[in-house]
Amino acid sequence: MTNKIFGKKLGMTRHFLEEGKSVPVTVLRVDPCVVTQVKTQEKEGYNAIQVGFEPQKQGRINKPLRGHFDKATKGEYFAHLREIQVDDSGSFELGQEIKSDFINAGDRVHVTGISKGRGFSGVVKRWGF
Repeated sequence: MTNKIFGKKLGMTRHFLEEGKSVPVTVLRVDPCVVTQVKTQEKEGYNAIQVGFEPQKQGRINKPLRGHFDKATKGEYFAHLREIQVDDSGSFELGQEIKSDFINAGDRVHVTGISKGRGFSGVVKRWGF
């Protein structure tokens, strides 16, 4: 099994502890990730799985990706595809769901993200005037 999962940031809020202290928290939506391709040492040269997350309508997927998804997930389409390197790719199969059940309350997680990147923005774009 893998200990990586993908999600989408929904926003920020705060959580009050029992002693009354306010702690900032990030709200994430973590849908189950579905295995769309299994990569093996013999064929690709490394062990990895390709997972899809964030469901997408069929009309928004191009034909090559639609064929890739139909072979792997039988009609489920995803907006994002990412790879996770694993030690043994043989323990995964196409269409298998990877859920966030390995994360417990109070666990610290490592999160990476991509900034929106606003370039040389002026005050209207930057501050919304």
